[in-house]
Amino acid sequence: MYSNNDFLSEVAALPLHPRIREVATTLHFDEHYEMLWAGTKSGGLYVYECPSLTSYAWFRGHTRKVEAIRNVRGGCVSISSNMIRVHNQGGRPKLTQQDAEGDIMSMMIDPSDGGLRESKLLLGRGSGVVSIYDLRTSQYLNRGALMEGSIGVMEPVAPGFVACGTSSGRILLVDPRTGLKVRHQIMGHKGGIVDMATKQNLLVSCGYDMPNGSPVVDTYIKVYDARSLRQNISSVLFPAGPSYLAFHPKFSSTLVVASTSDIISLQEIQSDSPPQTFKVNTDGSGLLSFAISSSGDFIAIGGGRGVLRLEAASKHAAVNLMSAPHSRPHCNPSASVSLREGEPFHMVAQHPSITGRLLSDWDPAMIIDVGRPPRIVDESILRNLKRAEFIGHLPNPEYRDSLEKGLATKRIWGLRNARVERNAEAMQAIQVEGLGPTAANNETQSGVPVVYRFVEIKRPGTKRFEEFNFGLYNFSKFAGLENGITNSYCNSLLQVLYFQPEMRRALLERQPDASQEINLLDEMGFLFRMLADAPSTPCQASNLLRALHHVQEAGALGLLDGDSARKEMSQAEKISSLYKFMIERLHREWRNCNSNKGGAGSPSENIFGVKTRIHTKCLNGEKSERTQTMTSFLVELSCVEELEGELPGILSFADMLQASLQSDCVLQAWFDESHGDQQVRQTKVPAELPQVLVANCCCSDGTVIPVCRKGTEPASGRAEGHWIPSMFAVRQVGDRGEVAVTEGETLEALGLTEEELADLEEPDSRDSCGLGNKLTSVGVYELTGVIAQVQAPQSFDGRGHLVAHVKVLPPYMQRNQGVQGLVEEIPAPTTVPFAETSGVNSSRAMAGGESVSTTKDVRALSQTDSDDSVSNQAALLPDTLDDVLGILDADRGTAGSAAGQDSGASGESSSPDSPKSSCGSGLAPSGLSDSEKQWLLINDFSLSFTTADEVRKLYGGRKMPCLLFYTKRSSLEKLHNPSPLELVPVLDHWEFSELCRSRPLQGLNARSAFGAFKPLEFDVEVPKPGMLFGLDAEFVVQGPLSGVGLASFKKEATARMILGRVSVVRGEGPMAGVCCIDDYVRPLESVQDYLTRFSGLVEADLDVNTSQHYLTTLKHVYVKLRYLVDCGCVFVGHGLKKDFRIINIVVPQNQIIDTVELFHLKRHRMFSLRFLASYLLGLDIQSNTHDSIEDARTALQIYEVYHRLVKEGVLEQRLKEMYKWGNQHGWDPGHWNIRPGESGSGSEP
Repeated sequence: MYSNNDFLSEVAALPLHPRIREVATTLHFDEHYEMLWAGTKSGGLYVYECPSLTSYAWFRGHTRKVEAIRNVRGGCVSISSNMIRVHNQGGRPKLTQQDAEGDIMSMMIDPSDGGLRESKLLLGRGSGVVSIYDLRTSQYLNRGALMEGSIGVMEPVAPGFVACGTSSGRILLVDPRTGLKVRHQIMGHKGGIVDMATKQNLLVSCGYDMPNGSPVVDTYIKVYDARSLRQNISSVLFPAGPSYLAFHPKFSSTLVVASTSDIISLQEIQSDSPPQTFKVNTDGSGLLSFAISSSGDFIAIGGGRGVLRLEAASKHAAVNLMSAPHSRPHCNPSASVSLREGEPFHMVAQHPSITGRLLSDWDPAMIIDVGRPPRIVDESILRNLKRAEFIGHLPNPEYRDSLEKGLATKRIWGLRNARVERNAEAMQAIQVEGLGPTAANNETQSGVPVVYRFVEIKRPGTKRFEEFNFGLYNFSKFAGLENGITNSYCNSLLQVLYFQPEMRRALLERQPDASQEINLLDEMGFLFRMLADAPSTPCQASNLLRALHHVQEAGALGLLDGDSARKEMSQAEKISSLYKFMIERLHREWRNCNSNKGGAGSPSENIFGVKTRIHTKCLNGEKSERTQTMTSFLVELSCVEELEGELPGILSFADMLQASLQSDCVLQAWFDESHGDQQVRQTKVPAELPQVLVANCCCSDGTVIPVCRKGTEPASGRAEGHWIPSMFAVRQVGDRGEVAVTEGETLEALGLTEEELADLEEPDSRDSCGLGNKLTSVGVYELTGVIAQVQAPQSFDGRGHLVAHVKVLPPYMQRNQGVQGLVEEIPAPTTVPFAETSGVNSSRAMAGGESVSTTKDVRALSQTDSDDSVSNQAALLPDTLDDVLGILDADRGTAGSAAGQDSGASGESSSPDSPKSSCGSGLAPSGLSDSEKQWLLINDFSLSFTTADEVRKLYGGRKMPCLLFYTKRSSLEKLHNPSPLELVPVLDHWEFSELCRSRPLQGLNARSAFGAFKPLEFDVEVPKPGMLFGLDAEFVVQGPLSGVGLASFKKEATARMILGRVSVVRGEGPMAGVCCIDDYVRPLESVQDYLTRFSGLVEADLDVNTSQHYLTTLKHVYVKLRYLVDCGCVFVGHGLKKDFRIINIVVPQNQIIDTVELFHLKRHRMFSLRFLASYLLGLDIQSNTHDSIEDARTALQIYEVYHRLVKEGVLEQRLKEMYKWGNQHGWDPGHWNIRPGESGSGSEP
């Protein structure tokens, strides 16, 4: 045994992650190299060199907690509950196996092969099942259900057996060679097995006992003879409570025992020698992971604070008795970057020292010859197959003794050499005539132009949203919608509805109801305001989609992403169901609002409502009949199968629409109470057609109508090859209301002129039904919108994605997209508002009449000034949301990238195939004249002008229409001279004042909630354009939504930030610096992380039962901020752009003053708010946590300093001094030994 001087002296200690707390859940010493492996709760794998604990590699191995690590040939295998992975020591993955059950808890190498091949794993599961997994074939070979309870511990026992410890407290002896049969079992610890260790024929265990029905740590370690596994042969007392057991490699019966209370002991289990006990240092956080090296010289300990410690038994310790040498991984030197002033960051080469074409340069749909197809094995062979380990064999069924030699082999040749057949239909679909790499319109082998491809914003590491170059994907002045959030398939429908002028006008002119927390009508209006205020900048529909998730009908209809019950629903079926649900929901909410009570119609009914007259006649001889009118918002086009025999030949759109608008059939149906279920004749005819007729091209089985996929022959009066007509006419041809539908490309093709159409559509010649009684009555509709599903290999989920075509009508061609601005153009603030309190007018100008330039006017420092050149490293205590998101990404293991470079997109970048380079293809602005720029292709945030001919192309079925929007010609004529849209703030002054003084959610129990702020006094503080406010917001991380799969949640992990608190501070007037809004937001969803270290929020702050603050709803907060934005108020803060983006509100650039940009030089790091406050104001803020009121007030004071420095003409000099100070003293004021302005600091405050 070792003496105290030779055992357990700490040789190295370091945190797993330099910035965040990563806790090691499992440790393992490499059996081939002088290395230590660590697996963490977040799924990260760390590899360190011993004994210095120098980091050798770090990589994201799993998405869940790492359960165990073991050595195999060529690296290490690690497991989590849902994944098996093999990596080499440098982190290169060699095998990845997803586990469908997701309940893996323990692992060990199969001992039945003597440990020579290391090719099989035994996996213990939470369901009490043990599985055998073959690493070479990547297949599960066998599995056996042992008994109730999870298998949490597995240890090898000679010869070839496995001891399994269960949560029910039993120890099972299993033989993998006989189909995992249980040979022996014994009750070890009634409360469950915690750990076991084996050596030769000895087996020891520790666990929990159940003295009074509740589990407590069993202080006795039980020793068994593994050959019989009957009664334990002895018990060893360990008062500290054993948690980890391991036999010492150098001694046959010496046991190393560790407890979570930092106690490690050496126990001799076959003699009465006294134990040696040691206390290790974990800073009081507890011992959470433990490992001992194969030499017995090293012990690794993982603490609760994320610190990894290495203890050694001697000065010349080694991990293994004989270790193989290893080399450090080679790192390519960074390429030199040379940019001139004003050059974009995407000009920096992202792949230095690489010649030739990259793999990403090839078309994703390119067909590559990979040789012969793979072999397949007939099911008859598999049924009779006999296995010997990893080899399967069976007798040749054709063999006979009388056959000639070799004849039986020839007869079985077909079964032995069967291969997968090529998919002829897929090959034919790709080789469509006229498509290919050299086809026109920049089409690729995927069959559709590149502008239809699915493009997603990359979010690597701490890459900022503002650094993504959206100019490559938007050729218009209109705003797109981001697709990186759950349920973003709704984007196409939301955009088409926005481009319906009457719909947009009705929503923008409506005032929201702040008392209704979930209201799709209000959320749609907020979204339309953002689309109108954000030209060329993409928006998020996060608040609307969040409200959609909380509507029970949406979940029942399968409209939410991640719903396993409706996982197979196609995009076409989903978008048509969403349209019906959305319009009907808006219709109900409109009718229930105060302005439309008493049965009045709603704008959605007036725009989209199709009224159908249904006449039902009983056929039982009593001549009973009835007539009723039904309103729907969608015309379901009849499928081809339903019309076969009625309309022979190829069906046109007009044929299908006519059959869908009217019907005459005999069926068995319920008539009334007196007649009951009778055979009736039911006749349906249109009674009134809407302003906008929406046709659904999706069949009841979720597929698009087959005629769209087959294409049609050229028809008279329409363009060749287009199944979707440019316009159609609906004529009444009978006295009972029957209609006939004809289609064409022009009015002449419909047999009409402009004068005839104007006469026929006069109001006095039409009845209330909208079609009139004359046989010549006609309604002409023109195509104005298409929602299509694109089947392309670049689709993110394999089911295709949705795009929209909209015809941009005259109201949207006005300045600012046809929406009159809410406020006049506000000049950049030129005041020192925080210091002046004598009046507003006196603070509107600076001395001498000089105007203040923004940070964009400040010239960048010379690159030759090496003292000012700093790296983009993050501050130790971040205060902007960018830093918070960067740390959260690091928690999830995303790889960072250098800030300042343009990020790309997952589908395309600025390559020859990108949308930017397709300007000459007829799909981009440079290929179209101004008169042709009427159609807009909207692919989420990618917008480009296109032609009417391109809108109706189907590309051989790869682009399939889902919803078609046709607008009545008479309605289009009215839009050529639209009345101006007068937008007003969402509330008036008194409604806003009443909202600010409303009770919090706690009611009278929170009387002190108003103590932190004083609401605006509207007698003297009426918000107006240019009025200054300081603002800061704090956020929390939302947990997975109920019904949303984990994969969907992780996909948008960085986007699931929700508002937790917002504070608004007065920036001018007598009460400058006093908070006027300090709202805490009650979350409707579960909160995964309160981000207390950044936000200062804890769970009790946002709980109605415990909060001592002003707690309210997100709707209340949003309406307040929306009102201030609509009034033209100017906001000062630090990192406001990111804050407003997550709040989901668009604020014009001239209403934002961001202190991040005021004090910043190009190609230099950003200053934290704490650094600015300490350097410029001498204030120590955010030392322990954040307070949004303090941060907002500090931002206003920093803005005051900025004005003073600009007025004195020393801003650039002061910026140089600040960067020089940061380089010399660090960027965290908490580490400064001297303050700016003090003696010897070399800097003035």
